[in-house]
Amino acid sequence: MRRTSIVVSLLLAVGLSVGCDHKTEEMLAVITKERDEAKNALAKAQAQIEKLQAENLQLQATPRFFFDQAVSEEKTADTAHTSDADRVAISKFQEVVTRFPDDPLAQAATENIAKLNKRISERDLAIQKAQGEVLRLVKTCHDATATVQRISDNNMLMADRFNRLAINANALLESSRYERTAERAKEKAQALLQGVPDPNEALSQKVDSCDNRDEQ
Repeated sequence: MRRTSIVVSLLLAVGLSVGCDHKTEEMLAVITKERDEAKNALAKAQAQIEKLQAENLQLQATPRFFFDQAVSEEKTADTAHTSDADRVAISKFQEVVTRFPDDPLAQAATENIAKLNKRISERDLAIQKAQGEVLRLVKTCHDATATVQRISDNNMLMADRFNRLAINANALLESSRYERTAERAKEKAQALLQGVPDPNEALSQKVDSCDNRDEQ
């Protein structure tokens, strides 16, 4: 009786083991099938995306598409008020001319390029004019300061020959006038310099030192 129970237990264990292995194989088969189906679906979706991208690029490769891009950059440049932004817009319009020289939009692009180049030239001219005005004011400040120094030196030399008090009074009035001239010129130059490009701060250094008597 005891042997029979043992045999039955062994048979049950073997049966359960075989059953579990069979279920495991079925689960693996299902997982493998789902994985392969997912891969195929992904491959189809990727192919569809690539097809749509190619069609989109083909639709975009038109004169109107490139011209509209250039117009968008031009609007950005209108807001930026810088030559660099204008040059970006010019490059976009030039792309229209280069790609589609026979298209009517190429003529419009050429006209916009000329307009932007003119704006750059006018801006450069205005900058040069402003920088020139700063330099003129620096010279005025420098010359007035040099005159103050010369008056002071002459006063010292003539003090022993004439009435010292009279010389000092006259010299003081004249010196004060030139000092005010130098001061006003420097202030104007500093104010103007706020809106003028100053590479390496060369103009700023000239303005700051224009009334330095040690440099006269």
